[in-house]
Amino acid sequence: MMKENRTNNAQDAATRAILHGLNKEKPQALRQLHEAASLNFDAPMIARHVTGRWTARQIGLAIAPEGYDIFRDCVMICARYRRNHYRAGVYYLLTLSGGTVENMSVRYARDGLDDFYRKSDANDLRKSDDGEAIIIAQHPEHLRKYTPRTASSRFDRSARYAVESIIHGYRTGDPCDYIASVDISAAGGYRGRVPLSGWRRDISDIIDKSGYIVAISRAEREEKARAIRAQREKDRYIATDHSAELSTLAEEVEKRRAELVEKIAAAKTSDELDKLADGLKWYGRGAAAMLRKYERLAARDAAKEYRSNEAFENDANELRAMLAEA
Repeated sequence: MMKENRTNNAQDAATRAILHGLNKEKPQALRQLHEAASLNFDAPMIARHVTGRWTARQIGLAIAPEGYDIFRDCVMICARYRRNHYRAGVYYLLTLSGGTVENMSVRYARDGLDDFYRKSDANDLRKSDDGEAIIIAQHPEHLRKYTPRTASSRFDRSARYAVESIIHGYRTGDPCDYIASVDISAAGGYRGRVPLSGWRRDISDIIDKSGYIVAISRAEREEKARAIRAQREKDRYIATDHSAELSTLAEEVEKRRAELVEKIAAAKTSDELDKLADGLKWYGRGAAAMLRKYERLAARDAAKEYRSNEAFENDANELRAMLAEA
């Protein structure tokens, strides 16, 4: 049965200390937890620190005395290795789903929480004697729902909104003056988060004095302009004939290939053949690598896959550099 003594106004001292330490070490971590799981840091919650191996059952037993249940409540896990110096500074974000540990994919990791490539990696850390974890739990009624950044279509452009809070970004662990995101509310109990692109330092660049959102429409216009410029570059590339340039490159590649064939024919010892074999395999100098690079360049140009003349020239210049080193 749920305990009745949990407070509704603040976290306990242990929770505050753990969250403060996590925020100091990883400035974006708390914001990321809010976005990933809608955790509300203004409402009651608990955070506990464990070391060594742990299981979902052990986590459930640890938070049960505080009135939390892993099958009913939101339980997040920030886990990491303690002594492995390659990974000790990285916190991985996990979640308990139906009493089992699941890897939670996150959108960014700089100064925040990372994610595993595979679920087995999460289990390796969980079963490691060298691991530690921060367990955070909150009841569903306290979660603060928000509109994901990508769901700009959910905003009513004709509605007026009030600014609930402004979240500033971080640079090298210190708060910056640019605005990372803005939580808003409207009549009817609607709450959401304005999706932003780029750095903004003035709230008027996001929502005007009348309460209308301007950041989304401006971002859409910027995105439309970028798409127009990209299409223009693509059209210029399609209209450009690169056959003469490809023919010259093909002659150079064939010249290097013929030189290698002559060297193979002239090789008399196993050591000489070994050196030639290394030349075939060594990326950047071998004839096989150069021929492969040219074939890919010609195939992509024939299919008009490049997005611009600049992108085509970048690959062509890489091939020229390989020819110069051969």
